[in-house]
Amino acid sequence: KILSRRNGEIIMVSNELSEAAVEVLEILKYTKKSDVDKIPKSFIGFLKENCSNTFKITNDYSKPLIELKLRPKTEALLGLIYLKYWSNGEEQKNFERKLIENENREFKDYV
Repeated sequence: KILSRRNGEIIMVSNELSEAAVEVLEILKYTKKSDVDKIPKSFIGFLKENCSNTFKITNDYSKPLIELKLRPKTEALLGLIYLKYWSNGEEQKNFERKLIENENREFKDYV
């Protein structure tokens, strides 16, 4: 775990999240500037502040995302970026609908 400061508060950031931050920042280097500009500077700052200093990049991020072996937390962060900053209202509704369907499928055996 890594200690980080946010708005004057100390927070714990997992190693997985700090490694994912490295991957996301590297992917954003290969992303259109107009898309990166849609992400709030505070979020980019959070990634930069919390990225690992020891994690070594193994992927070639100039390749399409589908060809990369990304960490689950990296995929989650990219999904968050897409949903909050890059998608339109209809895409957000479709994503939320799929999320609910997946949750219902996953938990139907427990109900």
